[in-house]
Amino acid sequence: MSASLLTALLLTAAPVRVPPKPAEAAAEFNRPQRDQRAKLVEIVEMGIGNNTIPIWQDGGKRLLLVSEGRGSSAPRKTVTVAGVELVNGFGTSYSFLGLTGKVEQWVEYVAKGAGINAYHRLVTREFRGGADPFAKTLETTDFDHAADGYPVAVTPDGKTVFTFGFKVVEPAAPGKDDKRAFFFRALDGGSGEPQRTVAKIDGDEEYLSFAFAPSRDRLYVLLRTQNAVVMRAVATATGKAIWDRNFDGFPGRSAGQRFALTDNGDTLAVAVPLYTELPVQPPPGGRVGPGFPGGWGPGGGGVSRSLAARVHILDTATGKDRVELAGQGTGINQLYAISPDGRLVAGMVRNKHLNGSSGRIGEVVSLAVWDTKSGKVLKTWDHTFQSWDLFVTFAPNRPLMVLSQPGADEKQSGTLGFWDLSGLLK
Repeated sequence: MSASLLTALLLTAAPVRVPPKPAEAAAEFNRPQRDQRAKLVEIVEMGIGNNTIPIWQDGGKRLLLVSEGRGSSAPRKTVTVAGVELVNGFGTSYSFLGLTGKVEQWVEYVAKGAGINAYHRLVTREFRGGADPFAKTLETTDFDHAADGYPVAVTPDGKTVFTFGFKVVEPAAPGKDDKRAFFFRALDGGSGEPQRTVAKIDGDEEYLSFAFAPSRDRLYVLLRTQNAVVMRAVATATGKAIWDRNFDGFPGRSAGQRFALTDNGDTLAVAVPLYTELPVQPPPGGRVGPGFPGGWGPGGGGVSRSLAARVHILDTATGKDRVELAGQGTGINQLYAISPDGRLVAGMVRNKHLNGSSGRIGEVVSLAVWDTKSGKVLKTWDHTFQSWDLFVTFAPNRPLMVLSQPGADEKQSGTLGFWDLSGLLK
């Protein structure tokens, strides 16, 4: 048989490989098609640092970056990225309390003095156009922080400032912490005089975290009892509780940002810190050791406890669930943002795992975005974060997410990534 004839027979018998269609190829690699993914539009260096606060203006056409605690001396920089005018270089002297008017002013406070002579000064500043957009001081208010606590929020009209403080009601016993009573108060924004107590936390309830509604008409407080985590909504005008919501389970104390509210205040995302218990298999021929109850590793009774935050999307009118986000037990640590329409939620997931060979606990950190309609994860970004104080913000006019990454130190410029998420919502 000739070589040419043999070659012809082999080619005839061999199956013909048809190139896979794009959808089939994507499924083969367990990834969506390109038009169904998040798309990185652009990355820009803006010199951002930790504790940067994003402020949207003109319906999503302009994004102001206010750096908390960096003062007002930073050089300003303006660029246009993904159709957004990005303005960086605003700074607060100490802490940002909120916006007043038509997002043309903000209120901050400055710590003055020390020890028994310490006090706080409220400063109202105004955004301005032109070469120097930073505002000059419009007015100041001084008040005593020892008695009234630290300022944490201001009403949109600037007339009321809310403070948060505590006092020791029982000194620490050996091996225990001080017993503290926490309080929220409303002060007159013009004089600094106390108006009313908004909420008190004492007794068997332990404070975890809080957030104010954008309108400042409600205060949301997360509390810890012996057997549950409690979410409480309080009317700031009267101090009366509107509703309580109990999350049963073994409550944890983990820190981090626990709340994200839509701009209209009707939807609330809350990360509830609870321990998850899993059975531990004893080693061959052995038994489970005493372990570390309430921590990583085997606990009493042959169980392993791991601290994870269960994320719930609540209706703020009733406190009832709209959906519980998927991926529970993965160690969700913080919530960063919720989109203005309440459709998307961004949070940080810290997955802890036990290395079988070394016995050490490792950690993989991801940023995740959820769809609140289905409760499912749309996308994750695995990353080794150099700082936990990054910010995520969603544009008010389209599914555009801005993700910050501060530099490793003050000498390195931070970056902003602009992500088009429209493909994830198809």
